[in-house]
Amino acid sequence: MNKHNKTAGILFLDDSLPVLEMMSRHVEKWGYTAYRAKNAQKALSLVKENPDIKVCFIDLNLGANETNGFYVIRDLRAQSDPNRNLKVVLLTAAASKNIGEIASSLGADSYLTKPIGSGKLRGIIESFLAEG
Repeated sequence: MNKHNKTAGILFLDDSLPVLEMMSRHVEKWGYTAYRAKNAQKALSLVKENPDIKVCFIDLNLGANETNGFYVIRDLRAQSDPNRNLKVVLLTAAASKNIGEIASSLGADSYLTKPIGSGKLRGIIESFLAEG
């Protein structure tokens, strides 16, 4: 069970169902509510409809027919109440300082390079939730 926020929801946006399922299983095991989205529109709707979502993990590459994670971050920040303190993490398979800078300029709180181990995933969630 998590000790920081027992009602926290964690959103994962990724076009890979196995990735969504694996990450969701981890956070549910730790006592959080997992929300999954395979496309940007679903992710934006889930965040709008579920105020318990405190941390969003957004994949940069969402498939050929989908927008990319940069635009999702921009749209999340535009639709979210600034008092909500929503934390956003960009996920990417390509490590690049440039990607991190762009993500930050659009409102991401952090970016991580895949694959992400469960310890690192849990650490960033707990760190963000401890901030309030």
